[in-house]
Amino acid sequence: MNNDRPFSRVTILRHDDSRVRVDLPQQHALELCRALQGRLFGVGLSAPYDAAIETLDRDREPLQAWMSRLRERFAKSGYRHAAGIADDDLDRVLHDAALPTSRRLGAALAICASAGTQGSERLLRVKEQLETSSLRIAVDRVAQGTLDEDTFAAAEIEDAAIGRVVRPGALR
Repeated sequence: MNNDRPFSRVTILRHDDSRVRVDLPQQHALELCRALQGRLFGVGLSAPYDAAIETLDRDREPLQAWMSRLRERFAKSGYRHAAGIADDDLDRVLHDAALPTSRRLGAALAICASAGTQGSERLLRVKEQLETSSLRIAVDRVAQGTLDEDTFAAAEIEDAAIGRVVRPGALR
């Protein structure tokens, strides 16, 4: 195991009341929890989680309406468990290069809305870990409250240029 990565301890209670404790990398522990949540509460392995995360997407919504919707939804919830999405999941979405730009920027908006000034400061600290310059600029603008359509589109176009996911119609 790589000791540089954070770990989570998972305890499994067996039918005979014995316990098994396993230290897993945090990402694996999150995947296990999502799989269990999906089996208990939804269809498929991660249906409730996926449905909550998909609400971050912009789709064809006007930029200001999308930002207002996310601010309103997440401002009321507080950062520990923002509107049905755990704060660790918002962080994971922001840093997941396989996800669409709108979802990642939606996570940034949710972090700012639910954690206020602390969320904005955190975004400014972690933006340098993001892989493209246009996404770093867009996250910076989210933190400053100045995200505009041109900055959003530039982040999507750069992602498309390097083969990442983009929302339908973004490159028109």
